[in-house]
Amino acid sequence: MKSGSNMAINKRIELVDFSEKNSELLQEVLQHQNNSTITRINAEFSNDYKIITFPEVEDLLSAINQRIRKLQIIHYNYFADLNEEALAGNAARLPFEANYQFHYNTNGFSSSISFNTAVFYKEVIDNQFQTYVLTAAAIFENIVRLIEKLTKKVVLHHTNRKPPSVPLGMYLNYLDSLLRLNYRNVNPFVQCLLNHDSFLRTYVETVNFLRNSYIHGYKINVGLNSGRYLISKLEGPLTNTSPQAEAKIFTEDFTDSMIRFFSELLETLISEVSASADLPF
Repeated sequence: MKSGSNMAINKRIELVDFSEKNSELLQEVLQHQNNSTITRINAEFSNDYKIITFPEVEDLLSAINQRIRKLQIIHYNYFADLNEEALAGNAARLPFEANYQFHYNTNGFSSSISFNTAVFYKEVIDNQFQTYVLTAAAIFENIVRLIEKLTKKVVLHHTNRKPPSVPLGMYLNYLDSLLRLNYRNVNPFVQCLLNHDSFLRTYVETVNFLRNSYIHGYKINVGLNSGRYLISKLEGPLTNTSPQAEAKIFTEDFTDSMIRFFSELLETLISEVSASADLPF
């Protein structure tokens, strides 16, 4: 510690690990592959939607799992204990120091942060929020890729002329239209999405907006306001009066909700793939 006035934060954090459920889903998909019960329906639109268990589906599931852990690490390392007074330059709160032990399964690593000045503390926090948003957006797109592989397609397009990306918001809107037109029924997979509709609808547009802003623009989109570190640009239903307008609440709620959503999605996909006569189901 560099100052006797501030005690360093010390915490142990357990990270999520979906590897067992990932393996279970992969085995169910592989069974279809071995039984030749996988059609080329989705792959006719793009090879991205061809169902190949190893390594394609395996890599996709692994990427989602790793990125969800990345959300946890960023949240706990930089936002859970965010010190707005130090961020504002209060000399009595500097240096700001924290030590974290991250663990999952038999894996673990230590992370220590220390900031002597508010200027650099803010720079790092700004950049970490940007990384958090880009990671969240990537997870959303990864999830679309996963469910567009394993389920009958929702987002239709010209054969072999796939759009550059399919944001989750677009997928949910298309699926909602198909349901209202009675082209799709509320099966367990759709019910899983409906169970987490509040989370998805709350965040998809803001995450997509911030993602585009960070990739194509230069604005930070976060900053101190009345002693709180707030997100300055939000898309409905989030507004500047929403609790999630505060970055540390945003990252906490999003991380926890994403873990719950993906956990149920995995369970549902395992069940549906297992029960289906062929894939995509």
